[in-house]
Amino acid sequence: MAIVARSVHWDENLGACVKCGIPQIPCPKCLATSDPDVEFVVDETAMSVLQADNAVGIPTTLLDLVPTGFQNPTFVKAYD
Repeated sequence: MAIVARSVHWDENLGACVKCGIPQIPCPKCLATSDPDVEFVVDETAMSVLQADNAVGIPTTLLDLVPTGFQNPTFVKAYD
């Protein structure tokens, strides 16, 4: 499924989180602490899979695609 986490604190050029100082993207600490600056970008593929799952009786939502326990995730649509 194509859902990607992003944050203004994650520097792709450095390959690190400038907020936490962790040399990893996505930053595990930001994800573990439900950092409010983390957004989840959802594309058409992810939406198609969710719709297909629901069509065959598998109740699936966008919340099922984010790390367990993530509080109040922000979703960004990456398609028209």
